[in-house]
Parts: sequence; C-alpha cells; structure tokens
Amino acid sequence: MTELRGRVVSRLVTAQNTRDPAPLRDPEAVADALALLRQAAPAPEAPVDLESVVQVFWTFWFRHLGDEDPEAEQNLSVIVGTFVHLCPRLPVEAGLPEVLVERFDPADPSNEASFAYLVSRAHADAAATGPQEGRPAALAAAIAWSESASEAVPDEDHAGFLELTVHALELHVERFKLLADPDALLVAVRYARAVCARLSALAPAALDPALVQAAAAPALRTLTDTCRLLGTPPLGVVEELIEALPQGTLLPETAEGLGQLRHLHTLPVAWPGEFDLRVGSVIADAGVSENDPGRVACAVRRLRASLAATPALHPARPQVVTALGRALAALAAAREDGETAREAAELLASVGALDDRHRDLLDAYRQWQELSADTATPERPGAAAPPPGRSSPE
Repeated sequence: MTELRGRVVSRLVTAQNTRDPAPLRDPEAVADALALLRQAAPAPEAPVDLESVVQVFWTFWFRHLGDEDPEAEQNLSVIVGTFVHLCPRLPVEAGLPEVLVERFDPADPSNEASFAYLVSRAHADAAATGPQEGRPAALAAAIAWSESASEAVPDEDHAGFLELTVHALELHVERFKLLADPDALLVAVRYARAVCARLSALAPAALDPALVQAAAAPALRTLTDTCRLLGTPPLGVVEELIEALPQGTLLPETAEGLGQLRHLHTLPVAWPGEFDLRVGSVIADAGVSENDPGRVACAVRRLRASLAATPALHPARPQVVTALGRALAALAAAREDGETAREAAELLASVGALDDRHRDLLDAYRQWQELSADTATPERPGAAAPPPGRSSPE
C-alpha cells in the first residue's frame, strides 16, 4: 500500500469508527483522494487500479452523508463518476450502496464517459495547482482522458457533448498558456467551432438557456481571442458563427474584444504585410511587458506572416525584420531556446539592429550549447547542463 493510499484508508477507518464525516471533509482529505484517483487512472490505455478507486468512492460517499453537505455538488460528482466504473466490475459482495446499485443501468453508454470526465478533471486540477514541473504531464493526462470521454458520450446527448467539448477546449487553452504553444489555440478553436455548430443546429427550446450560455461563452471568447492573436479563424467567420447562435450568448467582454477587432480591420494598410506587422507588434509588446510567452509566440507567428507578405525590396521590410527579431529574442529568453536566440540575432544583425542585449543573449546560449556538448555522458546521451545562471533540476 502506498503512503498516499494509506492516508486515505486511515481517514476512512476513522470516519467509519466515529460515524463522523469530519475527517473526510478536511481539504487535505479531498486532495489526497483526488491524487489517489489520478494515481489509480494515469492514462486511458493503462489498467485502472480498482481498489484505489473504491477508496476514493467511499471517501466521497461518507463525505456526503450527514445532516448537511456543504460540498454536495463535488461529492456527488465523484460518487457518480467512480460508481459507474466500479459497479459493473466489482462482485456483489463488494457492498456498494444498494440505493445506487438498484438505479444503475449497465447499458447506459454515458457510464464510461462519466468516469473518464471525472478523471480528466482530476488531472486538470493537478495541471492547474500542482508542482510546476509536473504540470505538463498532468495536462497531457487530462487531455487524453478528455478525448476518451468525448468518444464515449452518445451523440444524442447534447448537454453531455457541450460540457465535454467545452472542457476539452479549456484544456487546450490551458496548454497554450502553460507551454506557450499557439498550435494548442488552434485545437481549441476546433472545439469552439464544434460547440457553435451544435448550438446553432438545435431548436432554441431544446436546452436550458443557462447551459447554452455556459457553452457559448467560452467558445466565443476562444474564437475572438484566437482571431486577434493568430488571425484565424478570420473575423468574417467569427461573426458568422456568432450570428448563428441564440441572441444574448455574446458576453460584454467578448463583444468588446470583437469591437476592437472590427476597428483594427478598418485601418488602412499600405502593403500586404502591414496589418500583421501592426497587430503582431502590439501583441509582442503586451506579451513582453506582462511576461506572457504565449502571446509572444503568437506575435512571432503574426510577424512571420508579415515578413512573408512584405516584398524583399519594400522600404518597410527592415522594420518587419526588426520586429520579428525582437519578438524571437523575447521568446528565446522565455523558453531558454538557443536556436530561437540564434535566429533572432541573425535577423537583427541583417538590418543592423543587433544591440548589446541581444548579443549577450546569443553568447549565453552559445556557451550553454558548448557546455552541454562537453558535459554529455555515455550514461545520459545528450544530457545538457542548464543555461548560465540556472541550477540543474537534479
């Protein structure tokens, strides 16, 4: 028995012996139980540790008992999500609550979707609040379980489809923020468009208005933000998607962002790459000032598009090259990326804009690469020392 599972079991025994759910309602009890769930279900393709899932089920079952349950929504969510996975897999003598067993429908196709969604949310919680070094792996697990849940939900379950699709959308937005990966935003856009397509295909009375709003708001926000940051989907497509949805689904803050986008598109441009230069430069400045590598990465894409659209002999080309070089330098510093630093330095040098700060950055990464090559060992092929001024994680 792992130390984590030992703590969960110990609290359960105490609560059962005293007939008092208080030990299970402590925040640490919740954190340990959800950590045990993550440990029991690391990935959809891996075997699930049923014994650990049983302990998680009983933790939240006993948390829910008593005269009052201040966290009933969370408790019931975990109870249902774990129960539908356990019930068809455990023998009758396992002693699951009869009130749940009597109502269980083994033929319900949403059972596995409920469990996968629960586990995805548990991993997503670790990605948002856990140790920094473990967040990428936790987020990858959350995304994998989210995909598993989406595959299991029946197509006619519109509410389930919307909830799971919005969850997937938000995971990829989080991936963009965590890894500064603009491609994650493009994946989020696909989910946002799927939400809009489902909502526009349904009759207005088919769903609760609150559910429609809860699904439409993040979808439209993602579409508008990605249009601003990456230029895709085009503004015209975003406006068409909004017009196809029920009235009132566009929140004021998203409407404000949409208005700013419309204003940007009314400004005159003198050459094909000017629009991307204008937008990319603003995004880069904001990303640098707010220490947001994700926005800087998006700015790099906008500025690359500007460079590709600006003729080689156009008088504004040095301005585009300088803007792209500076954005790349900022991204290199944020990612500790020697190749990006080298590209930034070459671009800036080509237009006479390489200053001492950028030279120092390039020199630091050259030294790091040399040190990495010198310190690589046969036992750890390709092992690299950290950049100057940073300690090794080990």
